[in-house]
Amino acid sequence: MELRITEIFHSLQGESRSVGVPTVFVRLTGCPQRCVWCDTEYAFQGGEKWSLDAILKQVDGFSARYVTADVDERVSVVMDLKAPGSGEQHNNRLENIPHLRPHHQVKFVLADRRDYDWARFMLDQHNLTARVSEVLFSPVHGQLPPGELADWILADRLPVRFQLQLHKLLWNDARGR
Repeated sequence: MELRITEIFHSLQGESRSVGVPTVFVRLTGCPQRCVWCDTEYAFQGGEKWSLDAILKQVDGFSARYVTADVDERVSVVMDLKAPGSGEQHNNRLENIPHLRPHHQVKFVLADRRDYDWARFMLDQHNLTARVSEVLFSPVHGQLPPGELADWILADRLPVRFQLQLHKLLWNDARGR
């Protein structure tokens, strides 16, 4: 078995419940989504074919407790629902929502009030806060002021986790970080 890999690197988890934890990232090539704020456009194509054994050997060399394989978050344990501002809302696989389990998470990266209102609607329509362990709301780095999103969450008493994208704060869009 071979996979097309853009990069394998050791960094800090930037999002989800393990934010800040040292993690090995296996960045596969070919994400089918094209979010307008994507920080990994370089992984849309290219990469090199790696055998599973070679991947595991490289990952093992970092001696990290956590590993994240990242290409298409629609099939991950963290379901990333794309809000209208992403330009990729049409690619959401809402038919996968019934397959979510209590230990899963759902993530929304929000660009503005329209995205926030859409995410609130999705919370209600799909009963997400009762379906999964955590729902994460993150502002688009450099676009939606974090305090503004925090105020909306508090005003609406939403049972979600506010989260900043740690990797953006530390390294902005640096490759392999």
